[in-house]
Amino acid sequence: MKDNPKLKYSDLKRLYQFTREHFVVYVDVQRIFVKELAEGIKKQWEQNPDLKFETALERQFKTYGIYGFSDRNDTIVQKLQNYYLKISIKYSLEKLLSKNILLNLILACLVYYMFFSLGWQAYYLLTFAILFIVGAFILQFRHQRKLNKSRKSHTASLINETIKTGGNSGTIMLIFVQFPLQISKANTGALFDEMFLVSMYLIMILGVYILYTSYYIIPENNFKIKRLLHQKLQKYQTV
Repeated sequence: MKDNPKLKYSDLKRLYQFTREHFVVYVDVQRIFVKELAEGIKKQWEQNPDLKFETALERQFKTYGIYGFSDRNDTIVQKLQNYYLKISIKYSLEKLLSKNILLNLILACLVYYMFFSLGWQAYYLLTFAILFIVGAFILQFRHQRKLNKSRKSHTASLINETIKTGGNSGTIMLIFVQFPLQISKANTGALFDEMFLVSMYLIMILGVYILYTSYYIIPENNFKIKRLLHQKLQKYQTV
């Protein structure tokens, strides 16, 4: 009986090419699928050492179902981006709830009363919300142009892209889209409406801070963040 064949370097290159052909664009996600495919092929060779590599590959690929890598790939991307968003929110709240929390609150209140003393609360908040949305879109557009270049070169990394684009921080922007609709319903003057407007103002400031943290502050700790994301990514390995 023949010894079980081993995967050659050319076989591994073929596996990476195969994942790219099936629309897995991130090299770190490709690595997950390549490992799974390789393990599956080896198990087939244990049963039939004469089985051709391409035949074993096609059989193993069928185990992913009719959508191939698509569902798993989308799930991995979404989970890692959500994880980075959680890191951003946790980091932002830790900073805000530090010893400078009172100073932050005082400054926020001073800005509120300075700009709202003329009774233009709703208009100011509406303008603030619109500027926030436009700014977030500009950030997304700028980062997307850079990401498109890296994807074309077959060197795109999910971890690097998640850090550069702020993960799913853009979802915060979608939440704030609802603010102008709520603000337009508010009638200034009453105590409840005043408290509502203050709350919206403070929440929007928090949203801006989280977005800024995820895009600019956290990436400064690039090595630590990459290590955390890499550890998280390894947990999505099923084999």
